[in-house]
Amino acid sequence: MTEKHLMEYWNYTEADLNANQRGQLTEKQKAVLAEKQKEQKSYNSCLGAIVVGALGFLLVGALFNPVRSAIQELSAEGGDPMQSVAILFVIGILLALIVGVTIVSLRRMNRKADHVIRNAKGTVNFVWVESKVRTQTGSGHKTVRSLEMRVGTETKFIVEDKLPNLINQGEEWIFYYTSYPFMFLSAEKTGK
Repeated sequence: MTEKHLMEYWNYTEADLNANQRGQLTEKQKAVLAEKQKEQKSYNSCLGAIVVGALGFLLVGALFNPVRSAIQELSAEGGDPMQSVAILFVIGILLALIVGVTIVSLRRMNRKADHVIRNAKGTVNFVWVESKVRTQTGSGHKTVRSLEMRVGTETKFIVEDKLPNLINQGEEWIFYYTSYPFMFLSAEKTGK
């Protein structure tokens, strides 16, 4: 296939390629990347809210009855008030730990966009790889096959299975991309 087909597939123009070669983004590419990041942040925020809500619900449900009964038992028997303080202290530590983990996770999920243009040069090789992925129930693993495009000796990308129809294995290419949000910007064939 020709570079024209790849241009249509990844929706870039000769002007985009020229800008990427100079390490710059075109206005069109900036807009697409901004939209991708906005979608990703929205998804991550919804997921984070669900996780925080579930953790809070589980914590309240798991601790409410034992704490209530321990406090009633202590007050009925005239027990040691230090035990009540210890129970509340443990609950406070657990809450702080859950909130801290949630905040760190949300910050990582909503990290700042990295619009630095990177490039990968070399011979293209397509390989099917298998990986074990945890199932949704969390009780086991399933094997997932994905197509990996290797460029040169070090750079690897998980790609759609349509790409080998556009790029021949063994050809020399330079691919321009951003890492977060990940997006192929443009590409040029350099040889063979």
